[in-house]
Formats: sequence, C-alpha cells, structure tokens
Amino acid sequence: ILQANETDTLQFRRFTFSDREIQFVLDPASLITAQNIVLSNLQSNGTGACTISGNTQTQIFSNSVNTTADSGGAFDMVTTSFTASDNANLLFCNNYCTHNKGGGAIRSGGPIRFLNNQDVLFYNNISAGAKYVGTGDHNEKNRGGALYATTITLTGNRTLAFINNMSGDCGGAISADTQISITDTVKGILFENNHTLNHIPYTQAENMARGGAICSRRDLCSISNNSGPIVFNY
Repeated sequence: ILQANETDTLQFRRFTFSDREIQFVLDPASLITAQNIVLSNLQSNGTGACTISGNTQTQIFSNSVNTTADSGGAFDMVTTSFTASDNANLLFCNNYCTHNKGGGAIRSGGPIRFLNNQDVLFYNNISAGAKYVGTGDHNEKNRGGALYATTITLTGNRTLAFINNMSGDCGGAISADTQISITDTVKGILFENNHTLNHIPYTQAENMARGGAICSRRDLCSISNNSGPIVFNY
C-alpha cells in the first residue's frame, strides 16, 4: 500500500508485476484531492485485473516496451480486465509491444473499459511485432496499435484522441475480437494518422492490414450518442 499527500508525486519506474491485481483507487476519497501517477518503462506480464479509478490529476503511462513473448506495451492483462474510470486526464504515449498478439499500450484477454474520465489520449503507441524487423513468427498477430482486447468500451469520457498509433496488422489504433463501443463522449473524438502496416515480407500482413483506425473482427462496432465532433483524419 502506497500513501501520499496532496503535494506528492508517485513514480513507478521499471515496474514489474505478475499474477497480481493492480489498483490505483482513492480510498477514502475524501482524504485525497490531487494525484499525479507516472508509470514508465514498465515490464508487464500478469494475469490480475487492473483498475485505475478516482484520480484527480493527470496520469501518464509512457515509454514502456514489452519485448517478451507476451503483449501489451504498458499493461498486459492476460485473462482478466483493464478498467479506468472517473479519472482526470489519462495519457498513454510512446509505448511499444514487439511480440505476439498486440496492444501497443494495453492488451487484455477480457474487456478494456474507459468510463467517465476526462481527456484520454493515446499517442504514438506501436504494436508492430518482431516480424516487422524480420525476426518474428510469420503467423504472429500484432493487432491494435494502442488497444487490443476481447471487447473495448469507451463510455462517458470528456474527450478521446488516438494519434499516430500503428499496428502490424488490423486496427491501427483499436482492435477487438468481438465488440467495440464508443458512446456518450461529452466533447470531441479524434482519430488521426493511425495506420496498419501492409508491407511486411513473408507474412500475411498484406491480407490482415485492415482498419487503419479501428478493427472489430466480429463486425460489431458502435459509435453512438456522442455530443461533440467525431473526426477521422489521416
């Protein structure tokens, strides 16, 4: 258990977790009014759920590289879930997954949920895989430059921005096996300069390079009831 007062900044560097549930929650909320959480250079390989909830200042997850045979640059929730709810700004920048299934910033074997946060940004996250540099399995899957999960739900956030993310095959920014839902965004939604690679030699990438921004592999994608502009721009 970590504790900090209103003026402290908590930093986790070169942080490794395995088979544990990771939670950042205000408890009790009345005792904490401001938080700064910065996670960088993470090594993620675990089966526990991750919950980030109730933080009132910007949280940054950056410069994390997963070079193992797993996936998820910053977070790899192998069998459970990733949930971020009721937070201030969340920034996921410059995270890189080099192997296996994908999720340049976050991969979950279950759902990924971003609920009722303020500004959420995914910038320059990459799931290109070892096959991009010629060392990976030809059947390797590198989906979702920023997010890859069974289901992805982005609901009630103030703004959403996915910028300069890249994947090895489907879903330059977001990829889900069953369903993607983006609803009730208060202001704007921006997908800009996200793309998939389609020129990796000796692989199926040219057949799998689908959805420069979003790929829902079961054709279930809902973008509805959002109040601000929705922009897709290359």
